[in-house]
Amino acid sequence: MATFKPLEEWQRLSRKSDRALAELIGVSHSKISRAKRGLTTLPMRDQLLLERHTGITPAEWTEFYASLARAASRAEGEAVKKNARRAPAAEEAA
Repeated sequence: MATFKPLEEWQRLSRKSDRALAELIGVSHSKISRAKRGLTTLPMRDQLLLERHTGITPAEWTEFYASLARAASRAEGEAVKKNARRAPAAEEAA
């Protein structure tokens, strides 16, 4: 699973857990955890608060989210192609 490397690196260096970081900006630790795994997006307010504490910019978050969207789009396209190749065989069997 993809994770947001800049935040993981910052946490490793600063020795701050998701819970400690969440307390700094006033959100739940699960919100931080889900955001760094790409399962949810952080509102701009939270991204700006994180930037103040970590130096990680909203642009870095945006690039992370965009890379996940590109990967999902490629995977979806591959699934469609795979199903399209199977379709004629399914019709012949009918």
